[in-house]
Amino acid sequence: MNRCLAASLIAMIAIVPSFLGAGDKLPPRASVRKAVERSLPYLEKEGLNWINKRDCMSCHVVTFMLWSHNEAKARGIPVDAKKVAEWTDWSMQKSLAEHNWFKLNEKAHKTLPEPIQPKLLDLVGEGFEFEKDFVAALAKVLTPDELKQHQTVVLKQAALAKKGTVNDGGGLDTMSQLFLARDLTAKSDKDAAFFASTAQLMTRWQEPDGQWKAAGQMPSRLWPRPIADQTTTLWTILALTSYDLPDARVKKSVDQAIAAVNKAKPGVNHEWLVARMLFEHKLGVREQAEKLRSDLLKRQNDDGGWSTLPGGKSEAFSTGQSLYALRLVGMPVDDAAIGKGQKYLLDTQTENGSWIVPPGLLSNGGPERLKKLEPIHRYWGTAWASIGLSRSLSDK
Repeated sequence: MNRCLAASLIAMIAIVPSFLGAGDKLPPRASVRKAVERSLPYLEKEGLNWINKRDCMSCHVVTFMLWSHNEAKARGIPVDAKKVAEWTDWSMQKSLAEHNWFKLNEKAHKTLPEPIQPKLLDLVGEGFEFEKDFVAALAKVLTPDELKQHQTVVLKQAALAKKGTVNDGGGLDTMSQLFLARDLTAKSDKDAAFFASTAQLMTRWQEPDGQWKAAGQMPSRLWPRPIADQTTTLWTILALTSYDLPDARVKKSVDQAIAAVNKAKPGVNHEWLVARMLFEHKLGVREQAEKLRSDLLKRQNDDGGWSTLPGGKSEAFSTGQSLYALRLVGMPVDDAAIGKGQKYLLDTQTENGSWIVPPGLLSNGGPERLKKLEPIHRYWGTAWASIGLSRSLSDK
C-alpha cells in the first residue's frame, strides 16, 4: 500500500470519535450550562476572599477565577464583564509589581557616595524590571559626569537576586495561566505591553537546560520532580505560544524548551499526560498526539471521571482537565467520552456549586498538611470542572 495512503488511513481511524451508543445519552446542554453557572459564584467568592485576605496571586486561585469566567463567557454563559475586567487589571498590576530586578533600598542607598545620595532619594523603593529603565531614571537626577562616574556602583547596589515574590511575576504557573486564561476578545495596548513584559520575565526564569522548574505547590504533587518540571515547562511553552510575541529572545527561549522536553522521559501523572498531549497537538508530532489522546481515553474510569494516577479514584480536577484538553485537540461535543465526563461532574457537584477533591488524591503529605490543603484542592477541582464543562459545550 502507498505509504502516504496508509498514513492517511491510520490518521482517519485515529480521529474517529466514539459516539454514544443507543443506550447512552449526553447530559442535556442546559444541565451542563447550569452546572457551570452554579460554580461561578463559588469561584468568585473564594477568589475574592483570597485577594482580600492574602493580597497575592499564588496557588493559581485568582488566575483560575479569571480562566473559569472567561471560558464561560466564550460559550455564551452570562458573566459580569465589568467584574472580570477589574480582576484582570488587578492581576496584571499585581504581577507587574513583582517584575523588579533593580531597586534601591534604604540600606543600599546609604552605602553610595554621599554627594549623590540626596539626588537618589526619590528613587529609593522604586522598582525597575530592566537595567536600561533604571539607568534612564538615574540620568534624570544625576549629571552626565555623575552618571558616568557612579553608574556601575549604583547598578551593583540596586541589582536584585532571582527571588520569588520579588521578581517572579507572581509565580511561573500563575504567569502562564494569565496567558491561557485571558479573554481572547479583549485586546488593548496595555494588554500587549503586559504580555510582552511577562514573556521576557518568564525567559529569565528558564534554566540553562531549557526547562522551567516547578514551584509553589507543584513539586509536592504525586509525581517525581523531573516530571513536575517537565509539566511546568510544557504549560509554559503552551502559554508563550498562545500569544503573538515577535521578541527574538522569547522565540529562542521557546525553541530551547521544546528541545528540552523532546529529550525528556515520559511520566504517568494525569496532568503531565494532558500537557504533553496539548504540546504534541500544537507543536509536536501528530501521531504522538493521537497516541497520547488514546492513552488519556483509556484512563477514563467506569464512572466517567479521570484520576491523577492510572487506576485511581475519579476526581473533578483531572476530569475537568480532560474535558478541556480533549475538546482542545478537536474531540466532538457528542463523543461518548465527553458525555460520560460531563455526567460524572454533574453527579458529583455539591450544593454550593463546588466539587470536593480530597488532597491525598493529588498531593503528597501527612494528615495535617493534607487537611490544610483541602480548601485549595477544592478550589482547583472546582475551577477545572467549570473550565472543562464550559469547553465541552459547543462554541458560542
